[in-house]
Amino acid sequence: MKKVVIQGLAVAFALISCLSLQGCSYQVQLSQRLLIQGIGIDYEDGVYRATVQVTKVSDQEENTVSLMNGEGDSAMDALNAITLANGKKPLYSHSLVLVLGRGCAEEGLSNVMDFFIRYPESHPTVNVLMADSSAEDILSTEQEDGKYIQARDIAELAKGGKYNGETVQTEMLDVINQLRGEGSSPYLPIVMQDGESIVSSGTAVFSGDQLVSDLDAQETRGLLLITGKLHNGTAVVQSPEIGKVTLELEEASTKISPQIIGEKPRFSIEVECGATIGAADMPSGKSLDSKMYEKIGELLEEQLTQNCMEAISICIEDNHSDIFNFGRRLYQSQPTYWKQHEANWREEMDQAEYDVQVEVQLRRGGQEITGLQSDVNA
Repeated sequence: MKKVVIQGLAVAFALISCLSLQGCSYQVQLSQRLLIQGIGIDYEDGVYRATVQVTKVSDQEENTVSLMNGEGDSAMDALNAITLANGKKPLYSHSLVLVLGRGCAEEGLSNVMDFFIRYPESHPTVNVLMADSSAEDILSTEQEDGKYIQARDIAELAKGGKYNGETVQTEMLDVINQLRGEGSSPYLPIVMQDGESIVSSGTAVFSGDQLVSDLDAQETRGLLLITGKLHNGTAVVQSPEIGKVTLELEEASTKISPQIIGEKPRFSIEVECGATIGAADMPSGKSLDSKMYEKIGELLEEQLTQNCMEAISICIEDNHSDIFNFGRRLYQSQPTYWKQHEANWREEMDQAEYDVQVEVQLRRGGQEITGLQSDVNA
């Protein structure tokens, strides 16, 4: 009997505990939230300015976006000012893109990224871009119909590198990993206004968290080749012998082998890339034959090798920026050397040797009107 009473009391206590827990946490209704689609952060004269695209949900028409702004002493303070102005709690988990103004990038990424690292609703796959001028200009770009270009369309620009081979894509998690990696530094795609549209405009290069340089389209292609992230793209080669030939680049694979020779590291960078002739504007009376194919392949290999070396020169030699993760490879394969030189890697990286070899597998395209010779292998 005593056992039954004890069990009954235990059950009653459990029920009371469950009831007492209900309603302890404040539930924020959707109508009380700001559905943020995109965020822009600018910095000028010691003040941070936040611009957010907020989704307006309506039963009568399709969803549209509006802009809200706030200013403060930090990125978090500026975002909080937006909440103070309208009384609604921001919902950052829906955000698709974070655009940083050039002034903000020059001031340093750490001051901005720390908020998004700590905030629990921030999503690690948010696309991070840098505006050529201000982030507010990018998020406030209007189309012909007077509507703002939405954040999801801006985010698609960064993904375009899968097709054009001249644009990088960087997500929040990539930036965090690069800032905390072994001597590495982050990079961001640059976007700019072009009338009523937004276009890609190269790559922003950082040393630590400070903006130090930009890469153009060709140098960006070198970065993609070295990091093994080139999937597609086009390249044009020309000479008096073959005229002008446009090639479609295909999936590239990269192997990087670090060695210590003497007292210096040496990185052997081997890139393999496929290519198909897309168009050939050849001298009159000439047609593609095996010698022509060989020459085209050599010219393409030279061009892609030059793209890689120019990217290394600008980043490593001129700006001490390891956006290629060479330091991380040393850490993994040469731990003893890395332990001795880790603290000075940014000063010493330009003393290392970088040997780039690009091998192109030139594949036969469709039927050419120039008259492809029968001795060319498919």
